[in-house]
Amino acid sequence: LAFREDERAGDAELRWRVERLDRECAILEGRLAFREDEKTRELMAMREKETADAARRVKKSIWHFATSLKRRALLAWVLELDEATRRKRLLRKALARMRMRTLSDSFEGWLEFRRKAKEQRLERKVAELERRAAAAEAAEVAAQRDRDDARREAEDKAAALAEAEAREAEARREVATIRGEDAEPWS
Repeated sequence: LAFREDERAGDAELRWRVERLDRECAILEGRLAFREDEKTRELMAMREKETADAARRVKKSIWHFATSLKRRALLAWVLELDEATRRKRLLRKALARMRMRTLSDSFEGWLEFRRKAKEQRLERKVAELERRAAAAEAAEVAAQRDRDDARREAEDKAAALAEAEAREAEARREVATIRGEDAEPWS
């Protein structure tokens, strides 16, 4: 029985060691898998960087090639210009100059027309202002005449009123003497 207990104790210890080793193996396998994934990611990043660098170099070389091709084409075009093309360019320039001269003359004519139109407009305004001033002066003379007539009429009415009041006062005195007393008319 003691042997069995020792055996069982040994089995339990062995089981415990196996389980511990399993756990350690699982941990190590996890670490190994993580490191492999990390190395794979680094390798992929390096490949992507190399691919991007290569694409950039190819793009740059394409740009240089296209630019040099354009330069060569421009040089060939310039070298191949013949006398007729040069004459056409010169004739186009001369025509453009003539058009500019015509346009300049037209513009100067328009400016002259505008200046004359402005002068005429100002002359019309001056004439209108003179006409208004004459009308205002005539209206002022008429108003002065009307004031003088109104003043004379007011003086005539005032004189007539004063004369009527004097006649009324005279009539009241006569009525008072006829009554025999100097009493007030309302009494």
